[in-house]
Amino acid sequence: KNTEPASAFFALNVESGVLTPAFSVPAQVMQIIALDGGDFALLCYYDRQAAERDPGWEEIDEIPFWGSGRGIFVGRRCRLYRYSPDAGSMEPITGETMQIEHLAGNGGGLVWSGIDYRDVYSARCGIYAYDVSERRTRCLVEPGVLFTAGLDILGERVMLLSSGNAQDDAWQPQDLYGVPFAGGSLEKLADWNIGCGFMTALTDCALGGGTVCKASGKYFYFLSSEGCRAQIFRADCQGNISRPLTQGLSSDVFDVFEDRLCCRTFFSDLMPYVSIKKRF
Repeated sequence: KNTEPASAFFALNVESGVLTPAFSVPAQVMQIIALDGGDFALLCYYDRQAAERDPGWEEIDEIPFWGSGRGIFVGRRCRLYRYSPDAGSMEPITGETMQIEHLAGNGGGLVWSGIDYRDVYSARCGIYAYDVSERRTRCLVEPGVLFTAGLDILGERVMLLSSGNAQDDAWQPQDLYGVPFAGGSLEKLADWNIGCGFMTALTDCALGGGTVCKASGKYFYFLSSEGCRAQIFRADCQGNISRPLTQGLSSDVFDVFEDRLCCRTFFSDLMPYVSIKKRF
């Protein structure tokens, strides 16, 4: 019996609806981003102790060792690869002990928050950038500085929903930060001090679970709480934050392309979901 994890990808013609096989990889893929030149960035489940792991017991040598919805994850990581369909090869971008928490990017670059550890995990991950053309990774913010709920690339800047408070608590509110993609000084763009993302936005949408943030066009869109609702805001690269784009509604899932926003919203727990599409 073949127990090796594998993921298959297909190409969908949006006009004809025809689905054709594209490629498959010998790994469990959790996220995919298309890169310039035809390659793909793949965020994969990786078990660095797979060769010696006994299914009957677990050796606990890392903390924390268990998570809700994840079970025991000692030795297991979310690892980033660059896949070439032409060569059929997977090139590791991150090491086997790096845990990636948030990944975003576009054809020319990738950004992620992650922590490299072998014994004790820290929620204050470092911020890293990968240049696709140069095949080069650089550290933008050292580990231990920020707790980050989400990030993306907006122009030449990496936008961060992060907290720089001393308390190491994943449930603390975030501010809006920015750092140059090419490297440079970290700058606080706005004192937001409100929960951002589905973990911190206490809403009637069951804490969300969809998109936390996304950069598109000239703006950085993000899910955040205002009062008892999770709403969608947007900010420019200078940190100017709009009023809620979904005024009076709660949203837990959204996507945006250029200036068109599509989200799932509803008015209260007792009302059904409605989908709205709006151009801003």
